[in-house]
Amino acid sequence: MLDSDTWLRQQAWQLLWQGPGAVSAYWSIPLPLVCTALSLSGPTELARTSLCILSVNVLLAVLLILVDEIGSCRNHDLGLLRVSAAKSRDRIAKLGIRSKQVDRFVNALWLNADLKCTFKNTRLESVELMVLALDLLSRIAIGVMVVAAEEFSKLISIQW
Repeated sequence: MLDSDTWLRQQAWQLLWQGPGAVSAYWSIPLPLVCTALSLSGPTELARTSLCILSVNVLLAVLLILVDEIGSCRNHDLGLLRVSAAKSRDRIAKLGIRSKQVDRFVNALWLNADLKCTFKNTRLESVELMVLALDLLSRIAIGVMVVAAEEFSKLISIQW
């Protein structure tokens, strides 16, 4: 069984590598890298300049990723819990399941000012466990639907 700390760490890494800092790094580093490789065949001054530009891009990307990390650690990971709960709700909705309780819980995570004040001071393990349970539930539901679809397709192919 997955404990809440391990799950929270996995969610943080996933959000970090899919966050704005990482995405900007994915888009901003390849072009200077290609330019640096091409400039190696020319004059050394051009190669040095291209290498400096590449270094600045890499440094900026690392700084942006660090800003994302600091942002996700603020308020005892409330932002991370909000994003994880919203993703879980979207996964459940894609299966055609609408739950007023899930919607109410996710809306409370996003809109409740008292909850935000509480998270500034301390970590609420009960909220973390509820988001973990919602995440696991949505993943299991998707897994069950995939298995059911595969079994259905096997059954159809056998009949024909």
